[in-house]
Amino acid sequence: MKTFTLRFILSVALLCTLLTGTSWAQQPFTLKGKIGQYNAPAKLFLQYTEDGKQITEAIPLTDGKFEFKGTLKNATPAKLYLVTSGNEADIKNAESFDLIINPASITLKGSALENVSVQYTHRPKIVTAQSSSSVTGETVDTKASSQSKSVTLEVGTKDDKDDSDKFPRAFGGITFTRLDWGLSRLLDDGKFSLSDDNQFMKYKKASNFGFDLAQFGLRVSDNFKTYISAGFEWNYLRLKQNIHLKQDVSPIAYEQIDPNEVEYTKNILTSTYLRLPLTFEWRSDKNSKGERVKVAFGAMTGVLLKGTQRLKSKEQGKQKFKDNYSLASFQYGPFLRIGYDDLGIFAKYYVNDFFENSPAQKGLSNLAFGLTLGF
Repeated sequence: MKTFTLRFILSVALLCTLLTGTSWAQQPFTLKGKIGQYNAPAKLFLQYTEDGKQITEAIPLTDGKFEFKGTLKNATPAKLYLVTSGNEADIKNAESFDLIINPASITLKGSALENVSVQYTHRPKIVTAQSSSSVTGETVDTKASSQSKSVTLEVGTKDDKDDSDKFPRAFGGITFTRLDWGLSRLLDDGKFSLSDDNQFMKYKKASNFGFDLAQFGLRVSDNFKTYISAGFEWNYLRLKQNIHLKQDVSPIAYEQIDPNEVEYTKNILTSTYLRLPLTFEWRSDKNSKGERVKVAFGAMTGVLLKGTQRLKSKEQGKQKFKDNYSLASFQYGPFLRIGYDDLGIFAKYYVNDFFENSPAQKGLSNLAFGLTLGF
């Protein structure tokens, strides 16, 4: 388990490094380009944070052309809004695009914000960016070069007719997407009611949470792609019984605590997994709003990182114990996501036994379902 914990720390450290960048003194940046054929009153708004202050700048569009100039210390996330009315109050409902700006010359070109290409020249610090319609960080045709040359990155999925010859194409990189948050349910030989041997696992509430941090895949067409990703997943069981799970034993065992001596007001068993799903995703053509229906399915696998029991009582206060608790070292099963634009629902069924090397708990499995964001 120490190895998996180290992997967890390294993954988080890498993500933080990529997001924060390297600090330097104030240096100039230029963001320019051409978005379609827009003219006044249409404006492009650039919004970013510098030294803890949110900065918003507006540039009128002339035949779609624009140019922003400023100074930065670090590479920083920014957002572009295309407001056809020119009124800043309409930003919330405007078409938008997420990107990274840094002390560099940055050029954007495209017929709309959702299909622009981005080119960085001089000091390219980060070579991934994100489309506003998805936070998956899908990239196409990434070319790295020296500091004096440019780094070209096409962002998002281009849906114009000229793009028909660019399939299949690979994509991948660091991401933060497919956030799952929902309910978890234990099944005992396919039933929601627990057998006598599993009564100690009765719970008041159970939930499931997870997300992906990296991905690599192949887009076969505008409507279909397949990819493998990596992330983390937690399953929480708020147990009803006044029990303390025993550590360093197999099969799973527990101690029944007399509530007259110690009564637990909180008793949560948490399992933490490194999840590695293989996904096949279909999406419809865009509607008039530029949005799509999406269906994703595949195999969800995971490697156990740790188990945790958190206890709280008036007599002993808060307590936290870490152990495998005979939880399955490897979990696997099918999953399904259905959504519209960035929001959807998910269902995951792990067909493996919830506990391993525990014959009395054979047939006890886990089902999770709820909302998903960003796929």
